[in-house]
Amino acid sequence: MHAITVVSTRLRPLPVSVFRALPLVVALVLALAACGSSDTASNSTGAQDSAEVESAASQDEDSTEGEDDSTNDREAEDTSDSNDNDPDESTDDSAEGAAAAGDTADGDSADDDDAATDTAGESDPDAIPPLPSAGCSTSSPTPNPEQMQPLQVGDTARAYFVTVPPTADNRPLPLIIDFHGYSSGARVHTVMSELSGFGATEGFVTVTPQGSGPVPLWNFTKGSEDLALVGALLDQLEESSCIDTNRVFAAGLSNGAFLTSAIACEYSDRLAAVATVAGMFAIDGCEPDRPVPVVAFHGTADTFVSFEGGFGASVADLPSADGTSTIGETTGAGTQSEITETGDTGETGETGGSEATDTSTTADEGAEVEAPPTSVDSTVTTNAELSEVLVESDNAPSIPELAELWAERNGCDPTVATTEVARTESDESIELLAWDECDNDAEVQLYVIEGGGHSWPGSEFSASLVDLVGPTTSVIDANVVMWEFFQNHPMMG
Repeated sequence: MHAITVVSTRLRPLPVSVFRALPLVVALVLALAACGSSDTASNSTGAQDSAEVESAASQDEDSTEGEDDSTNDREAEDTSDSNDNDPDESTDDSAEGAAAAGDTADGDSADDDDAATDTAGESDPDAIPPLPSAGCSTSSPTPNPEQMQPLQVGDTARAYFVTVPPTADNRPLPLIIDFHGYSSGARVHTVMSELSGFGATEGFVTVTPQGSGPVPLWNFTKGSEDLALVGALLDQLEESSCIDTNRVFAAGLSNGAFLTSAIACEYSDRLAAVATVAGMFAIDGCEPDRPVPVVAFHGTADTFVSFEGGFGASVADLPSADGTSTIGETTGAGTQSEITETGDTGETGETGGSEATDTSTTADEGAEVEAPPTSVDSTVTTNAELSEVLVESDNAPSIPELAELWAERNGCDPTVATTEVARTESDESIELLAWDECDNDAEVQLYVIEGGGHSWPGSEFSASLVDLVGPTTSVIDANVVMWEFFQNHPMMG
């Protein structure tokens, strides 16, 4: 959750010195500002993000204007004589082959899926064949990974980054949609998670969309435009790229992890599995069409999304959704220092405790609708309303309790297996809490990093921001772990 000040179309590592303590409200918590006040940084970031989205939309319009001429040129080529080495003829042959593969997959995939899935916990992911998307039957240029691509959601222009492995060869590839944290934006998040570079090596497509609002964030409530964005994004990607629709996944950090939790409910028929980092969330009225496997990562010393439940005191110092103040000022919760000084961070008085946002109850005094303590109220439809709900966290379930609720929804055996998988750099435990024997093999895994902060395990960039997000371990790498989990959990029906 950090605001970005980068407008360049070139993606480059960003020095830590350009970040201010904006962090992340339910997401990361990075604030990219080039020497200026937090208000200036927030306004500058919003303007730059908007400029990139507008630029992507403008490129889309230019592309559309040139479609007629391009179409005429292609028609002329199609009617001309060609020889065996004609690249157009080769492309047509490849397209026909991909289309035939798609037809075969469409006709046989249900039988193959049934054969690959026996009882819970007894499935073979390698037996699930690729299911080519419509884009496999077309030939499209590879998008520039450093340039935002346009996306229309209703009447709103949105945008995203996409990285396609250099050796794609029009094969159906897995897809991971990677959602940034509160206020960070897509460009900074590509540096934070490093999933795009990892995917280029491992052979999956990575997409990093841009959030909404002057402070980039995700409204994960029912009926929100951001939830609609996910459907529109999947439609566009599957039409324009060669995607294996049996292997579409989502990952998110903090506020992006909340959205990931929501789309596991909303798009369970299109997402095979998901991963949440520092932000698993209980979604009100979640009724997925099928159980969705999840692997989660959370630090016990997270002061933004508290491991003990609700939100930590650091959230109060984040920019409000409209960028005009802080969340603490908007909701009446006060700043982090004010909350700490008044002792309202819980019985211990420590930042990030389970009672860290008690003072936020003043925000809802006189309100017509009070947000439920365990989820976001479905009546919240604007970013301004969302910023108030985000600090309403009294009696919220802990992260392990949220994982247990997810496991219950997935029909897992209620017995959790706890295993220490490693020790951190400070010799603290990293434990895996695992629920298995689930319906449709939809396992639930939670990596608990003792002493870990609001961070992305394995990220060098996250580790460099220890003063903002807390400790980041490199003993485990979230990218490696989630990718192995995803490979073991393709769409199983």
